[in-house]
Amino acid sequence: MHRLFFIDEITLAIVNHVPADRDLSVLARVCQSFSEPALDVLWAALHSIVPLLKCLPPDLIEETLHDKQRLAAYTLKRPFTTTDWNILLKYARRVTALISMIIDPVEASKRGRFYKYERVDDAIFGVLCNPPFLRLFPKLRKLVWCDLDAREPLAFLRLLLVPSISDLTVVVERLPMDVCTQSLIVLLPNFCPAVENFCWVHNGIVSRTSDALRSPARVSNPCHRLRSSKPWIRF
Repeated sequence: MHRLFFIDEITLAIVNHVPADRDLSVLARVCQSFSEPALDVLWAALHSIVPLLKCLPPDLIEETLHDKQRLAAYTLKRPFTTTDWNILLKYARRVTALISMIIDPVEASKRGRFYKYERVDDAIFGVLCNPPFLRLFPKLRKLVWCDLDAREPLAFLRLLLVPSISDLTVVVERLPMDVCTQSLIVLLPNFCPAVENFCWVHNGIVSRTSDALRSPARVSNPCHRLRSSKPWIRF
């Protein structure tokens, strides 16, 4: 192989022009020089955590199809091992955008579109909230997250908040705007200091800002502190 293909910038430029994910997958498997950059591009953006679950051993995560394959349910069959965590991190560490697809399956069906709803068991979210390493998605830059994805949405959202995030959207349907939620919002500048675009959708009300989140004012009441430092967030 020509020595030019050992230069990271060149290999990355090449894989960025590969048109199909299937071709990227083949390239990652057959060529050692292209393996890492191809995997980086292939796993850069996800619509949910399901593609990561599908990389895990079948005796760990079980997929069951229901309702004429319109519903895919994922359940945990045994405890995670160190090997399982290493497999998960191998791909999760490459994700730079996690964008939840918030689709109404009933509405999609009315429009004649086939939509497979993915349901991840609560036990899986519970395990993922306690990884044996510091961050599950250390390179995440864009996050669009809906609280319908997890039974304990606040804990899972906290897992996803990393310093590298610059674009953050949170869609709240089930999460109550209680003291715990308000405390998390107040601390967003600490969790995600690089945020430039922030959008909070609560019960259909959209609040957004194009400015970076600033450190909250030191007010004793968390609710007052939230409103004084983040006036675009409404309850």
